[in-house]
Order: sequence, then C-alpha cells, then structure tokens
Amino acid sequence: MEQDFTEIQREIIFGKRVISEALKAGKYIEEVYFSKHFSDNIIQEIKAHNIPTRRVNEDTLTHTCGSRHHQGILAITSTFPFSNMEEVLVEALKFSYPILLALDEIVDPHNLGAIIRSAEGAGVSGIIMSERRTAPLTGAVVKASTGAVFHLKIVKVKNLLASLKVFKEKGFWIMGAHMESDREYFKADFKMPLVLVVGSEGKGLRENIIKECDFLVKIPMLGKITSLNVSVATAIILFEALKQRLYQ
Repeated sequence: MEQDFTEIQREIIFGKRVISEALKAGKYIEEVYFSKHFSDNIIQEIKAHNIPTRRVNEDTLTHTCGSRHHQGILAITSTFPFSNMEEVLVEALKFSYPILLALDEIVDPHNLGAIIRSAEGAGVSGIIMSERRTAPLTGAVVKASTGAVFHLKIVKVKNLLASLKVFKEKGFWIMGAHMESDREYFKADFKMPLVLVVGSEGKGLRENIIKECDFLVKIPMLGKITSLNVSVATAIILFEALKQRLYQ
C-alpha cells in the first residue's frame, strides 16, 4: 500500500520547473515522488543532491496535489524558511535604489504566486506580507510563482503598518497602489529607496495603510471594467520601476 503523504506535516510542491528552481536555490527538499512513467534528467539532479526518491502511481500524485498538473513529479519539503526584517534590509541596501514589495492581505494563492513571480523578475529585494488574511505559501502558490518564491527573501509580519514605519525610518519612501489616486504610476519617480504596497483583491489598501503612504499611484483605464487583477497591476508598476532604474 502506497503512503498517504497528505498526512505528512510538510509542504508539497509539484511540477518539473518548480522543483528544479528549488534545487537551484538549495532549498529544503526532503523527498521526491515521481510517477512510474516519469522520465527526465531532473531525477539524476535530485539524486546528485542525495535526496531520497520514490516511484508511485499517477493517481497517488494527483490525489496528493489536488491537481492533474503535477507533470508526474512532486516533492515533500520542510516548512518554508521565512526571512526577517533585518535580512531584507541588508539585501535591499546593496542597491542604490532598492525596491521592496509589501502585500496587504492578499488572500488568493494564485494571485500571490503570480505577484511573487513578477517581483522576482523585476528585481525586488524582498517581500513583506501581513500574517493575517494572507494566503499561506502552499504548493499552489509555489506553482503559480514558477519557483520564484525560492529566490526571494519573504517576511511575514504581525503588523504591516508598524513594518512600514520601520522602513521609513531607514530612508525608504512608501508608495501605495490605489485606484482613487490622482497620479498615474508612470509619472512617479521610482529612483529612490522604495516600498510599493498593494492591497487585497476585493478591498484594496486598508485606510491606515493609505495614510502611511508618502504618495499613491494608479493605473489609468479606458474600458468599462474599472480595476485590474492585483497580480497584473503589481507587475505593471514593478516593471515601470525597473524601466526607470535601467534606462532613465
């Protein structure tokens, strides 16, 4: 009888690219399970890291992931190693114009994963997430991030407002994404130490977070739909920041 590893008190990640990124980052894979018909060079890479492997049937993988999109492979990992505020600051201050991303109660795991993917691609130094009403870093988040989660410093904080005050004291400016702002995002100056704050899918930024922001920006829209998915909006603003840092 095959093991029911949904009972293991660990996280489950799945898919070839996600597991490959975890290996590149040297992250916490404890054991790998792959289907009896799985054939890929990644197995040799896994064995080279002395990670135990086991062949199981396809149905077991599907049941464990809750999805058929596992590509025939999953990994059991230890708990995600969150960073702390000091580590994020050290990483950020390596750059002339560091940018950090603060997430105010992002509850959808696929949005969270997509945001992390965009943040890593845009050169964000770290992500600060509120503990309450924020999606946990599950396999679904890791999958949606295509493994980018393994290459970023991520902090969970009890009080996001207090954390923003700390960054202000360290010389960072706080920029909030807010649809009622009168300033378009591309008119803002991103060439400064910056924390971009984005809010939840339904409510946006909380009022106390808005008050803590030094300035607010919006993405102009012409259609009948008045807002974008939070992961799309975040990507648009982050890559404007990257453009200014690279070419202006």
